[in-house]
Amino acid sequence: MKKININEAIWFGILIGFSYYIYNLLMTAEILYFVHPRMIKFVIAALLVFILLTIFQVKKLTRRSNSSKIKIGYIMFILPLLIGTTIAPQGLNEEVALKRGISVANTQSNNTSLFRKTIDESKGFRTEEILDITPDIFDGALSHMKNSVDDYVGQRVRISGFIEKQDTYPTSTFVVARMLMVCCAADTLVKGLLAEWEGIDDFEKFQWVEIEGIIEKTEFYDDWLGQSYVAPIIKVDTIKEIERPTELYVYPSKYIGQ
Repeated sequence: MKKININEAIWFGILIGFSYYIYNLLMTAEILYFVHPRMIKFVIAALLVFILLTIFQVKKLTRRSNSSKIKIGYIMFILPLLIGTTIAPQGLNEEVALKRGISVANTQSNNTSLFRKTIDESKGFRTEEILDITPDIFDGALSHMKNSVDDYVGQRVRISGFIEKQDTYPTSTFVVARMLMVCCAADTLVKGLLAEWEGIDDFEKFQWVEIEGIIEKTEFYDDWLGQSYVAPIIKVDTIKEIERPTELYVYPSKYIGQ
């Protein structure tokens, strides 16, 4: 009976571990904590590569070796595998995402401006009825609204997101925001709309709410950009607490439904 090569056996175990880890992320949809849905096909391709490598590795299990020492370099693969399989995926939280700044400007971020919108920009999202800013249109609606503020003055809107408040904001002013993922968690940014509600101090920062109100415009100084600009602001007349959604991210408009 041929003797098992310990180093090849360890590498075989590592390949099985990564194959199972990626498979589990895909089956539980937890992969969406880390990458945009459009990137899933590449993750599946990576899984297939790991499976093939695992199959080919079987033949090497009995390969003769002149050394019985275990390669220390395997730790570089074992540690991230252990961390990934033992810690439940959570994705970014609101506080961490906000450290990268928040977009409430009247120009699109460098990331989202790379994507051509699927709507007719000349018509925008203006409607005679209430404009329900759902996750599907969150990016497109906010981008168009911020670039064409006057077109939306008087528009009634409904939007949900988490509360961002800063001491430098005017009295009763806050931002209702969502985390926007362009490609993966590493490039996630926070995007939102200014809102005004006299009772906002009764709500906590990062608390999730749904608000309704009328769009007006205001002069706003952005600490992050270090400049003032005219921005849309929701004069809130209805606000209610909601549960934190299971799908934390919204995506650039071009990719919705693709």
